[in-house]
Amino acid sequence: MFNEAATRHARAAAAAQLNVPSAVLPASSANALPSPQTQAEMENQDTDWVLVLKPVLETWLQNNFLNASSAADVWVSMTEVNVYLRDYVMARFTVSAKDAVRMLTKSWRLPTRVSKKAAAKAAAETAAGKRPSPKMTAAYRYLHRTAYHFYQSTRTKAVSVFATHVNENGGLGTLRRTRGTSEKLEVSFKPRVATRFLQDNLFLKDSDCVAGLVRAVAVILSKFGALHRFKEPGPTAGGPRTVDLRNAFIAMVAT
Repeated sequence: MFNEAATRHARAAAAAQLNVPSAVLPASSANALPSPQTQAEMENQDTDWVLVLKPVLETWLQNNFLNASSAADVWVSMTEVNVYLRDYVMARFTVSAKDAVRMLTKSWRLPTRVSKKAAAKAAAETAAGKRPSPKMTAAYRYLHRTAYHFYQSTRTKAVSVFATHVNENGGLGTLRRTRGTSEKLEVSFKPRVATRFLQDNLFLKDSDCVAGLVRAVAVILSKFGALHRFKEPGPTAGGPRTVDLRNAFIAMVAT
């Protein structure tokens, strides 16, 4: 257990160093950005490293997911995400672990989706001649959303594929609009049907449901262009190929 944890930590540290983008250089570089002219410009420049780290983190999560050596790689814990972020900052800025954590816990001016209420308040302050206070977000919190969104999009796709498969093969569920006036349709289950699926974990035993779970995983892997790496010849010559993967993939979809 300890050796595996040490190996995973070393791999995260190595990946952090390998993923340090050359396009973002330290302030001492000859290719440093021009000096900011305003406070806002300076704050935006200071947060560039966070914006660069966001896609790097997503790539790391995807690589763990597709090259899982254990169940923990399929669904990475936030503790390990924090370790990866800390090691990346340490390698990127050549700072201590303590300073790296301080940078990640500090609040920065980062792009966020502003609510209608907040936008109206900012507009009122501007009209009154006041400078709206900038929205500040901790780097950790901002980057954690990348992990949440990665797994959320995977879960959303899995639910859609599972429900569609069960609807087409078992005749269960009804089509409805995803929201308001949207023309997109989705399969939904009535409470009594959903309750029956959950009773004694029937959705993990019923043949149509199990096939739907496998189908969901296959579609998710196809989305990443990696399904070919998980397909094996079927049990009979000329028969359909099967999906060979860790139980953790099925467990994540089932969850």
